Amino acid sequence: EGGVSYYVVTALGPLNEKTHSNPVMVEFPNPKETPDQDIKLTATNTKDGVLLKWDKYNGDFLFYKVVWTVDHPNPKYPDDSTIATIAYVNQTEYLHLRPESGMNYYAVTVVRPYKTRFTSERASVNIN
Repeated sequence: EGGVSYYVVTALGPLNEKTHSNPVMVEFPNPKETPDQDIKLTATNTKDGVLLKWDKYNGDFLFYKVVWTVDHPNPKYPDDSTIATIAYVNQTEYLHLRPESGMNYYAVTVVRPYKTRFTSERASVNIN
């Protein structure tokens, strides 16, 4: 699994006195979330709602998860609200009928076999 680890070096002197280095943070990517294709996403405000369009995924595919939030600019499945689950790889559009006023942030997560997944580029739209 991916995650963050912190490392320090400790040096021992001749009288067992210890000197510590500054901590170093190392972030390890989660191999289950490694993208194998760039997926571009656009969000367009229309009279009917926010129209999302993204690139078709060309690998082994289970479904798309369309994710939305108004809280931060980096929505991600499963952390944020899933507004659609799409099981057809060729369906690369979704109309969000109930966006909120203000900034709305979107992403599409490609879910692959063996519980692997990755997230598209993010997109946002401001609803007045």
